[in-house]
Amino acid sequence: MKTYKVCFFMPFYKREEVTCMAMWSLRRAMDKFAKAGHDPVAIVVGNEEGPGKYAESLGMTWLKHENKPLGKKMCFCVNKALATGAKYLVKVDSNNAYSDEYIDKCVDALQENYTYFGTKHFLVAQKDPEEERTVIFRCRNRKGVCGTMQFFGRRALLQATKGIENVWPHDAESRFDSKISKAFIDRWGERLAAIISEDPFDCVDVKSDTDMHPFTNYALNNPHPSAANGPNRMVVPSMFEAVRLLDEGYFAEALDKISAQEDEPSE
Repeated sequence: MKTYKVCFFMPFYKREEVTCMAMWSLRRAMDKFAKAGHDPVAIVVGNEEGPGKYAESLGMTWLKHENKPLGKKMCFCVNKALATGAKYLVKVDSNNAYSDEYIDKCVDALQENYTYFGTKHFLVAQKDPEEERTVIFRCRNRKGVCGTMQFFGRRALLQATKGIENVWPHDAESRFDSKISKAFIDRWGERLAAIISEDPFDCVDVKSDTDMHPFTNYALNNPHPSAANGPNRMVVPSMFEAVRLLDEGYFAEALDKISAQEDEPSE
């Protein structure tokens, strides 16, 4: 069996409880890769102390970087991931959690030597459990995959971008996923993207008040043509353990403990 070094990278900003949820889900994914014999590492990038120290407690590398300009921060993430020498680089969003079934598919996909791969779907829900509506979103590109937990082969990424700054200018504020997908399509067409799953519940994207793309972008009175109504929010914790822990206050307690340790007087 082929084994690889895989570097996950996660930029984060504010929404601290949700960010810790995403880190917890990423750690769970990393453990599955490690159990299969791979060498998973994770880099998280942001200035907030609570999530940064929580990531460190999970065995991840925390690097501080200002949030603006956002394009510069995103390029920093990719370049630090490349510096690890990993065979695959994986962008992970700081408000996402993944199903065990999807992660198992990702582990299996490493044996196929795909250039880049991922899922077509994710579920969009709000942090507040009282907000009942959810949306199932499908990637609009016919052969594209979603931009979260999307695996890029190191060599292919370098060939497609010739330097990530060519794709993500330092003053860029949005559309990072579409820009990097376009770079791959411009280089090779659509033939190299591998859709390894079309399960609508591969991933949940948990929205709060500070998201770049808020819930209303996905669920308007006239829904986006790539979106469909999802299950009631009340069932989401039974589908994703990370969301159950979020709703139960697990990550709020973890942040409180970190804050209390910071407040302890030094001897």
